[in-house]
Amino acid sequence: MLLRKDFNASYGDMPYKKKIQHYYGQNPLAQSLHPRAYENNPSFRRLCETHSLEFQAYPDSFTKTDIESRQKLYLDIAKIIWNPTHLDLIPDEE
Repeated sequence: MLLRKDFNASYGDMPYKKKIQHYYGQNPLAQSLHPRAYENNPSFRRLCETHSLEFQAYPDSFTKTDIESRQKLYLDIAKIIWNPTHLDLIPDEE
């Protein structure tokens, strides 16, 4: 996950369960680790449903299995962003 260097450094060795509270105030990918990201957030939930993205909160821990699941999610996001069929939507230069 990408976080500002100063933010990340300030919480360095803090246990994940304490850090998670602070992630909610960061970028959307960091926010999505926190359960509140899924409350009263229809745009985010619609994005997940539209693209079948398996976002989930990790409120208590972030295990190796969780990291692997998150890695798959990031790969799914990359496939959406860099989908070659989207090139057809870009007008040709004349």
